[in-house]
Amino acid sequence: MRLRSTGLGKTELIGEVEDLKTMGDFLIMVIGTTRPVKWKVRAALTRKDVFNLMRLMLKWPNLMYLLKIKDKKDPEIPAF
Repeated sequence: MRLRSTGLGKTELIGEVEDLKTMGDFLIMVIGTTRPVKWKVRAALTRKDVFNLMRLMLKWPNLMYLLKIKDKKDPEIPAF
């Protein structure tokens, strides 16, 4: 996964989702970055966020993207 932030300028973080856990009324997504720094980034998702994410994942272009992945290696991700 690649992450960018307006606060980091053009710096891109490389990482992966490491954990999902509940904390009170939130679902905490933990992302561990590996380059250029090792950080733990956490995002607190509400139920509304999770349902919105599920709705977006079920849109036809996104669903087709998920169904077309055949290769087990990570593809090259273009800069965004």
